[in-house]
Formats: sequence, C-alpha cells, structure tokens
Amino acid sequence: MYYARVYEQRANALQQAFLGCGTRPPTRPAPATATPTRPALPAATSAAPAPTRTFRRLTSAEQLERRRKGLSFNCDEPYVSGHTCARQFYLETVDDAEVEALTAELDAITLSEAGVTTYGPVDATAVAVSLHAMAGIKTAKTMLLPVTINGERLTALVNTGSTHNFLSGDAMRRLALQPAGSEKFSVTVANGDRLACQGWRGRFPSSLATSRSPSTASASTSSTATSSTSHRALLPDTAPVAVRPYRYPQLQKDELERQVAVMLAQGIIRISTSPFSAPVLLVRKPDGTWHFCIDYRALNALTSKDKFPIPVVDELLDDLHEARFFTKLDLRSGYHQVRMHPDDIEKTAFRTHHGHFEFLVMPFGLSNTPATFQALMNDVLSPYLRRFVLVFFDDILIYSASWAEHLQHVAIIFNELRAHRLHLKRSKCSFGTTSAAYLGHVISADGLAMDTDKVAAVAAWPIRRSPRALRGFLGLAGYYRKYIRDFGLIAAPLTRLLRRDAFSSDEEATTAFEALQRALTTGPVLQMPDFDIPFMVDCDASGIGFGAVLHQGEGPLAFFSRHFAARHHKLAAYERELIGLVQAVHHWRPYLWGRSFRVRTDPYNLKFLLDQRLSTIPQHQWISKLFGFDFTGLRQRLDAGELDAPWRLDEGLLLHGRRIFVPDHGDLRHQVLTLAHSAGHEGVQKTLHRLRADFYIPGDGAMVRDWVRSCVTCQRNKTETLRPAGLLQLLDVPSQVWADISLDFIEGLPKVGGKSVILTVVDRFSKYAHFIAMGHPYTAASVARAFFDGIVRLHGFLSSIVTDRDPVFTGHVWQDLFRLAGVKLRMSTAFHPQTDGQSEVVNKVISMYL
Repeated sequence: MYYARVYEQRANALQQAFLGCGTRPPTRPAPATATPTRPALPAATSAAPAPTRTFRRLTSAEQLERRRKGLSFNCDEPYVSGHTCARQFYLETVDDAEVEALTAELDAITLSEAGVTTYGPVDATAVAVSLHAMAGIKTAKTMLLPVTINGERLTALVNTGSTHNFLSGDAMRRLALQPAGSEKFSVTVANGDRLACQGWRGRFPSSLATSRSPSTASASTSSTATSSTSHRALLPDTAPVAVRPYRYPQLQKDELERQVAVMLAQGIIRISTSPFSAPVLLVRKPDGTWHFCIDYRALNALTSKDKFPIPVVDELLDDLHEARFFTKLDLRSGYHQVRMHPDDIEKTAFRTHHGHFEFLVMPFGLSNTPATFQALMNDVLSPYLRRFVLVFFDDILIYSASWAEHLQHVAIIFNELRAHRLHLKRSKCSFGTTSAAYLGHVISADGLAMDTDKVAAVAAWPIRRSPRALRGFLGLAGYYRKYIRDFGLIAAPLTRLLRRDAFSSDEEATTAFEALQRALTTGPVLQMPDFDIPFMVDCDASGIGFGAVLHQGEGPLAFFSRHFAARHHKLAAYERELIGLVQAVHHWRPYLWGRSFRVRTDPYNLKFLLDQRLSTIPQHQWISKLFGFDFTGLRQRLDAGELDAPWRLDEGLLLHGRRIFVPDHGDLRHQVLTLAHSAGHEGVQKTLHRLRADFYIPGDGAMVRDWVRSCVTCQRNKTETLRPAGLLQLLDVPSQVWADISLDFIEGLPKVGGKSVILTVVDRFSKYAHFIAMGHPYTAASVARAFFDGIVRLHGFLSSIVTDRDPVFTGHVWQDLFRLAGVKLRMSTAFHPQTDGQSEVVNKVISMYL
C-alpha cells in the first residue's frame, strides 16, 4: 500500500501537467439553478499532450519476488539506503485477491472526504477520480462504509483523491436514478487517462447505514487503525536508538519474511528509513506457530512512562452483585487499532535480515502501550463503567440483572464501539450467557468460582524441581488465594524454600505442595459483595499464623491468612490475635473503610481491645492502625451461630471454658455417652459428673437420664427401686396429613417376582395407605431405601412414626437415620399390638383380599 500511495502522488503530478493547470485547486461548481444546464466542454485540442511515461502493473507475487531479491520498485537495480534510480517507471501495486473480492462487494460508489453533497453544473476540466476509487483498493487513507441511498444498501469507498462523488451505471440502475443531462463528458483519472461519464445529478438523500451493522464484529483481516487515539513512544528530542539485529536460524527466515509480508499487506507496517532500529525475535507458541516479537528494551529505557492506572481485577469484580446475564467481547488485535503518532512512527522501526520497517499502528512491546490502550477503552466506555460494563484492556464484560436490560446494554456498547470504529473478534465473543469466564474467574449468579482451566493447570503441575518452577506454581496458586482458607499457612513451607540457598526436597514441602493442590481444586464459590449490607470479619490466630474470612452472613466473600514471622511467635496470645485482626482489617480496607462492620474473634483475648490501658509500644503501634474504622465486637448466642463469651477456638477444637464441645453430628454424642457410662455402669449423677469433667453437651442431664434408663446391662443386673409406672396413654391425634404415620410388615406370603413381604404405611390422619413390596430377608438399609423412595419422595419428612419392636426398627441404622432427620420414633409395648392398632386393621383387610 505504501508503494501505491507513492505512485498516486506521482500520478497526481503528471495529471496536473497533463491538464495544464499547475497547482490550481479544483474549482467548486456554482449552486444548481432551477433548470440546470450542462457546462460547455473544452475543445479536444485544448488539452496539453500527455508526457511520455513508462507504466507497469505488479501482481502480489511479483511484489514479493522483488522484495525477496532486494530490487527497487522503481527500477531493476538492487535497492540500498540512499539509492537513486537511474531509469524510473511507475508501478501500480495491486493485491489481486483483494481487488477481486472488493470489486464484487463494492458498488463503485466513492465519497470524497471533503463531504461534497450539492452539485450544480460541473466543470469537466476540474473533475478527477483517484486510482483507488477506480480499483476499489483499501489503503491507510481509505475506508469502506455501508450507506443507504433511496432505501438501497450500498458500499462506499471513502478516499482523498477524488473531487466529486461517483456512482457506477449498475448502482444508478439499482437506485432508479437518471442523469440530470443527456450529454456525456469525460473525467480525468489520477494516471492522466480520461474516463467517459454518463452525466451528473444534484443533491439526493443518503445516510450511513450504521444501525445494527455487523461491522463492529467484522471478520476482516485488515488491521488499518481507525480509532481516534494516537500513541506517543518517547521523550521529545531523544537520540536515535539502534540495536544490532540478531542472527536468525535458517528455519526462521522464511517465517519472518512471511509475517512481514502479511503486515505490509494489511497496512500495519511500512518500509522505513528511520535511524531507529530494534531486533526481532520469533517465539514458538504452544500450537507450534511462531509469535513475532520485537525487543524494545533499549527504546523503553528512554521512554517517559505513562502513569495511567491499570484496573485491579478484584475491584472490577466487586461491581457484579445481582448480575444474572453476561456478554463477553474481545477486540480484534486491539493494539493494532490505535494509530502511532506521526512524529513517533520512525521510533518503532525494527530490522530483520531482509529489510527495515516501522509500525503505523501501536505495536506490542512498548512500555506505554498498555496504559494507552486502557485509557482509550476507558474514554470510549466511560459513561457506562461501573453501571453495566467492565473493561480490562481489550476484554469487555457487559452484565445485567434482567434479560430486557441486557439487550439494551449490549446495543449501547455496540453503538459506542461502532462510533469509535473499534472492531471485535467474533470467535472470542459470547453473548447472553448466565456464566462467563473473565480474567481467570467464572462469574455467575451464584458468585465467583475459579476458572477450571487454570485449576486443571495447577492440579497437573509437577512436583517442584527448582526454585523457578516453584515460584511459577506459587504465582499461579497465589492468584486464587482468596478462595483458599489458610492459604498462607499451607504455603508457608513452600515460600521458605524460595529463600537463598534454602531450596530442598523435604517431606514437609512435598506435603504442603500436595495440600495446596487439593485446596485449589476444591475451592468454594465466593459471594459477591453487597455494599448495602454490613460486613463481618472473622479472625483467629494460633501459634504459627492467623486466618480471617470476610462475609455478610451467608457464604464467604474472601479468605485471608498469613504465617507469623519468627519475632511474633514469642508474643502473648492476645497480641497475636491483635496482629491478625489489624492485618485482616487493612487487607479488606476497600470494603470496610467508612462503614460500620462487625468483628468476631477470641473474646477473652480482645474483650477490651480499645478500652484497655496501653502499656507497650507494639500495642500502641498496632491499635493505632485500627483508629478510623467503625467496628464492634460480636458476642451472641451459640444457637444463633455466633460465639458467646465462654467460647473459643483452640487448635481446631471449639471449647466452652475448658471443656470440649460435642456437636450433634452423626453418632459422636452416642460414642461419648457410651464411654462415660460404660466405665462402671453408674447411676445418673455419677455418669453426668464424669461426662461434664471433659465434655460439654447442651441438655446433657436429660440425655444421661434417658441413656441410663435404656441401658440393657443396667436393667438386667440392677433392681428397680421406683414405683411401677402408671397406665399407658393414648397416641396424640394428628393435626395434618402425612405428619404422623404407622408402619408394619405382612410376612409369609407366596413369593411373586422375588417379593414375599409387604411394607404397610398408613397415614394416621387421613387413613390413606401405601403398600411396598419387598424381598425376604430384608435389612434396615433396604427398608430405609424403600421407605424413602415410596414415602419420603412423595410426602416429605414426617413428624413421628409408630412401629413395633422389630429388629429393623430398633437397630442403630434406623434410629440414627431418623434422629438426624428430626423424626420422632414411637415404639409399641412388647406383646401389646394394640398400640399400633391402625396398622393391624389395615394388615387384616389386605390379608383378607389376598
């Protein structure tokens, strides 16, 4: 394209000589009258004779061949710096494939950048059309735009070489337009030739067809910069920086030439005579292709650094609360959509084994390119940032709470990108999804999760073999540290290996490496912060470090942990708690500053944190860092899920005073009661005293009394000293359907399909019954499975179940299952079937029908 521009400039000079008008600018025609008249055409003899000139046309293959041989484009001699051609001729450089494609698409409509839309009688001697308009070739100073004329969608080529707007005969027929006059006249082409014109017309309505145009996500390979931002590279008056090029292997020379030729054809670079020079490297990609890299280190050392702030990823993600729908956009070669400042184009020059080139657009590798590009994106989308769009370089995320809003938001962003002529890469975009992978995180309505691809890379990371490999693993894992509880404590043995001369392969480090891999692959889903709800900080310290979690009453928002320095190990427990709290509060300062929040930590160590008398300098230093934060200590009841004053954590155990709390989880309390009573099968008071010496169980008095009374060994070997029990009471009357049921078996039936037992389930309120066929022998597990499939699946969990004392119902499996489910089991008296009379009546009816 560079040579085409050189040729056009020379052709313009020949045109002026041919027309005999010197440097006279084109004359603007007078406004059209009510009855326009055709201007008189000049006599054929008035034109000056055309100068003698040599003209050649080069195809793409011939261009590449000349470039490979190092021949000049204006003569057949080798080209070197400062070369002057002895015999010149003019070349029209044409990309054959591009011309054919554009000729089929272009409707031969050209618009001048002067914006002339009103025509009167035209001066035929001043009408000219450029070569690019004739051939439909795109260059750095031309562009294709969709336009609408009389309701027809056409394509216009905008260039700077034509004096008027021109339409082809085919376009005139499609638009049903007729020339204003019948006389024909000729138009001067940039190379001096004359082209017959059928006529002229005055003003007619036209508009750019930009509404919902797919040009924003065009798949075009052209990388001509179109955005309104330019990039400056160096301090003014900087001496030229020239670095000697590297010597390339023979294998890479062909690839270098190929990539340079592609960038030349796309208008990204041009041949340079700049005194600046930087070497080029080829770096192999994972897919086997080569990445074109330029070593701008010497140039960057003399560059005035741009201080435009780069967004913080965590800060961007904080704005996604209540987002439900996401659209992710990615720009096509984003840096190449920003022009270089004309004064700094020469400073981007690079040299290869076959030539010297410079960038017309912003290249990769310059120190200020990230800041320039981020400033451009922020400027383009500034009205919508933190409202419904996030921007991190060329990655754009549109988020909305509803589908209707999302459609509007996507249309707004597309219009902005189209207005600033920024193009997207369609293959990297996703539209209207309920989850999106963005900046290493998976975002959805449920919250934030780790990117599965990154987690898979961590899980497949080999055991560290060198400090460099270990540093890479910790860097990747550290990006997700807010997902991992006690990350700092787990990774402490690995971080110690990065000290000088400390790398080894001990068992502790191997265990920490594997533990960190497991923690990363099982990380939780973090909640999005809601700044209308108070935050809560949970913090706890041990002898080696501290851990903290930020939440708002539901799931965690983030985790934070750190290993204590050696000087902190000797501090008192309350001082370690204080250090952990201060560091956690300052780590989450963006969430906590200026708003009231709650702190939950060991109440004994920090009970009078801000009211106590400060006696040491470290206390002054640490507590002063909390001044300005509005927080209160949290002291609530255990049944509300909070820590009361007697409660504390010690080495992972929850203590009530000095006693270990036993949660109602599984058969844990069952085992503790068994140990406390079976030591001597003592009575209620002595068993309770032994239990309370080491364990704390809420309501343990009633539990121990029931346990002692139901102990088979005690009942068999001890005499009863109490008065006999009174009369048995009737069962309570149910208050709703399928809340209280009775359950029994019918056995001894003929086997059909392997089934010979019927499990009878009767609702005591509605008398509705279910009958479940079962095989014999049956177990507690098989009965429970059949019960859940046939009853719980249909009616949900119950309030009570009345059964006899079948071994299935008295066993640990059945008892523990329904105790965890909160269902009360009512057993009938031995040898007294009248207790479950409802089931007996139903069994009698079923047996009769069978």
